[in-house]
Amino acid sequence: MKDGFPYLGGLSRSTLESLARESFEATLKNDLFPRRLSLCRSSAGRGARSSLPRRHWTSSSRRLRTIFGVDGVLATALEFKDGVCTGRLEGVPMFRREKKDRVLAYAATRNALPAECGFYSDSIYDLPLLESVGRPVAVNPDIRLRRIARARRWPIMDLARSRPAR
Repeated sequence: MKDGFPYLGGLSRSTLESLARESFEATLKNDLFPRRLSLCRSSAGRGARSSLPRRHWTSSSRRLRTIFGVDGVLATALEFKDGVCTGRLEGVPMFRREKKDRVLAYAATRNALPAECGFYSDSIYDLPLLESVGRPVAVNPDIRLRRIARARRWPIMDLARSRPAR
């Protein structure tokens, strides 16, 4: 991902958005855990502000916002020139330190202190952000994150996929 997605170069924004919708409906939608959706939606129902940070590029942010009930989706962006994808990334990918910086900047625009924020992650690569918030939660964590979460007594959630999300 360092150099972007050269195979997407030359595609129009509308074509990419269409492909993202089709891909989401065909594959990604079935990978969503119902309990994860419930957690996001219940937080929104209580008035909590939330975002969905993603390291991968996304053209389906409106769909993700609706499904998860979040205020925004922070994601790696593709570069476009005159409505056509160059295949390069716009800015820095949302990964490790960049994800931490962007999520904390997002929280700051909403007058939220990091100590008052929570973050849910399954990956050791999100450790910088998990360490920066007051309520870190490991969800379906990889083995390295599970080990750290146990040592630090962070909550660990194992969400089983009981049925596809709707």
